[in-house]
Amino acid sequence: MVYLNFVAEIIHYLEGFLNVPPTTLITLRKKVIEHLPSELTNAAIKQTAALAREFLNIRPDNGDLLLSLEKSGIHVLEKNVGGKADAYSAWSTKDVPVIVLGIKKSAVRRNFDLAHELGHLLLHAHVDFLMLEKNERAQVEREADYFASCFLLPAQTVKKEFEEIRKISNPDSYIPLKLKYHVSIQALEMRAYKLGFLTPKQHSYFYRQISLNDYKLEEPLDREIALKRPGKIRSIFHMVLNNHITDLQSIEEHFQVERSLLEEMFSIESDFLYLMKSKVILQTLIMFCDLILMHNKMEC
Repeated sequence: MVYLNFVAEIIHYLEGFLNVPPTTLITLRKKVIEHLPSELTNAAIKQTAALAREFLNIRPDNGDLLLSLEKSGIHVLEKNVGGKADAYSAWSTKDVPVIVLGIKKSAVRRNFDLAHELGHLLLHAHVDFLMLEKNERAQVEREADYFASCFLLPAQTVKKEFEEIRKISNPDSYIPLKLKYHVSIQALEMRAYKLGFLTPKQHSYFYRQISLNDYKLEEPLDREIALKRPGKIRSIFHMVLNNHITDLQSIEEHFQVERSLLEEMFSIESDFLYLMKSKVILQTLIMFCDLILMHNKMEC
């Protein structure tokens, strides 16, 4: 939370120089809170997922998910998460939604992580995770998983697809759907299982095949489907620095941080900020040279 709040403070500072669109996710969160029952049910989670998908105008193939979330006001970061978590998220003290994604994930697993964290931001906005017991924490994770499944693979869309699969317990049968919806084979099968298309015996057989084929480590098409990286925060830095609205040194002094820490916090390559700083220095030198030339002409 300390990390997320500090990140949100820096972003808030930089956005203060720009005309930034409002965070529409706050509007969506209000709509969700109005309709959520005191005790979450699968029906309520399914309804929330449908509302979120329509509100964010997600494409049928889920290919624009990351961009849509960034446009809604969520700040998405990449970082070595560590531990058992694949990603995490929270609303900052200034009501800024932040998602931190793990690195070295396939595109389809990243999509599920994004949808899972969106579920937390909407369903568990006021939940203090530090106060939860182990079984309570497991429950909210299951709720976020179910949200992600319904969000990425709406029942009315995929039921017909599952009906047409001949070998429903064969992992390779889901490869065309993986390419179509940008969702992992395992997530597709789990959705099919929860919708009643597989028996428990078929479900167990499916996971034995997953292990035998080493699909837990890498699935077919993982290397072919391009991994998309967050771009919003980089764009903010680029716009502010490239247009001389402020400079890197001012940012460092304002927050009492070094450039290396900014790079680490926002997973920005050192070359990026170095080039921004070098460009400013170069442009300053050019302006200085122009002034000297003008002065010399005046003397002549």
